[in-house]
Amino acid sequence: MPSLKKNVLYQSVYQILVLLAPLVTAPYVSRVLGPEGVGLNSWTFSVAEYFVLVAMLGIANHGARTIARVRGDRERLNREFSDLLFVHVLVSALAVVAYLVFVLAFVEGNRTLFAIQGLWIVAAALDLNWFFSGIEQFGVIVARNTVIKLATIISIFVFVRGPGDLWVYVAILALGALLGQASVWPFVTAHITYRRPVWASAITHIRPLLVLFAPVVAVSFYRITSRVMLGAMTSEAQVGFYANAEKIIGIPLGLIGAFAAVMLPRMSNLVASGNEGDVKRLMSTSFRYVWLVGTALTFGLAGIGLELAPLFFGEDFAATGPLIVGMAVTIPFMAFSSVIRAQCLIPRSLDKKFTASLFCGAIVSVIANLVLIPRLEAVGAVIAIVLAEITVCVVQMISVRDLLPIGQYVRLGAFFLVAGIAMFLSVRGIAAIMESGVAMIVVQIVVGAAVYSTASAVYLWRVKDGVFLEALKRLDRFRGSRTAA
Repeated sequence: MPSLKKNVLYQSVYQILVLLAPLVTAPYVSRVLGPEGVGLNSWTFSVAEYFVLVAMLGIANHGARTIARVRGDRERLNREFSDLLFVHVLVSALAVVAYLVFVLAFVEGNRTLFAIQGLWIVAAALDLNWFFSGIEQFGVIVARNTVIKLATIISIFVFVRGPGDLWVYVAILALGALLGQASVWPFVTAHITYRRPVWASAITHIRPLLVLFAPVVAVSFYRITSRVMLGAMTSEAQVGFYANAEKIIGIPLGLIGAFAAVMLPRMSNLVASGNEGDVKRLMSTSFRYVWLVGTALTFGLAGIGLELAPLFFGEDFAATGPLIVGMAVTIPFMAFSSVIRAQCLIPRSLDKKFTASLFCGAIVSVIANLVLIPRLEAVGAVIAIVLAEITVCVVQMISVRDLLPIGQYVRLGAFFLVAGIAMFLSVRGIAAIMESGVAMIVVQIVVGAAVYSTASAVYLWRVKDGVFLEALKRLDRFRGSRTAA
């Protein structure tokens, strides 16, 4: 069985790479394109993203789950992959055609930008991440993205020189995504012998794909729709402030998503084989460590957000600071619900419960956005997303209370909450006595990390956490080998 630790590392690197291009270039792009340019890119992409969701049609979760269940049988793996790929390409082709009709028939302004954003839909048609996730071969995904992401970053600095180059910026990002997805196809033949798809068996995937597409639609209401509603009800600058806050929050969410992506196929395989002992052990460890990481990132970003935004994005984006602080509140709720989703609901095919939780969040989000955006603009959108994520987490906890000791898992976070508050207070104390700038941010990060990691290490040692103690043993052996050398 593939190494779980290596896969977590590979998928974490992959998620960081996905976020790397927009994040590394954000200070430059924000200054060159300004709030309006950043907002216009975010808004046009948000519209195209609806069609990307249709193109993906639940394949990310259902495809990975299906492949994970049959990966031990090469012939079944060949058949399932071929049928899934046939359905995926067919649906994606329909999404591309629908988007072209939309652009030609309904778009009047910024048609060039909308047309370029359509490349993201073509990229979705070529997406095979679900297959490599199912066989737990994440190294391939990381390897192919490294070079492409670096090329994307370099291209932005070279070719985007002013506000008139907005279309160039949009094209570089879209082409990078397209090339990234296309580059993985040559690696598939090492694992798969393609079979001619059989329509009768291929259509059996449509229902579960649609079931898992429903939660994707729900998520879009409080992720994508927030940007769309901001653009429609306020201004492009407000979308720009909100979009840059999302880029910062995207880092911890990417790491959480990486962990969930790795655990989903592993749990699907364990559940299918009836190995409930390992399932319970992994879930308990997962909840403890998502609490540890999620709490650190929440209070860390909340502590430095006000100073980070104008320093990182430029003074024109000072309004992004409070948005970062607000969005940070969503991290622990998303971390907790990601474990429930990836390690309980989807592996056990409890798709209806998963869907119901997200639709509850979507309803809360839409109502809150309609009420708050006209009054509070981007701040209102942030409040709406916080309320939505809390709703999703609570509904999921209620839905699995008969399967999991939810109270026990919630109590695991109590200590980390105290440690996070201590870190936040130390970080804000530094902000009160130091002049704002790079030096202050560095000191805040170092001191905050020291406070939180020290407190957490003491706690993990006292509760005799297996993962932590094993890490200490490996560190001790490494030191011993270095001394002997």
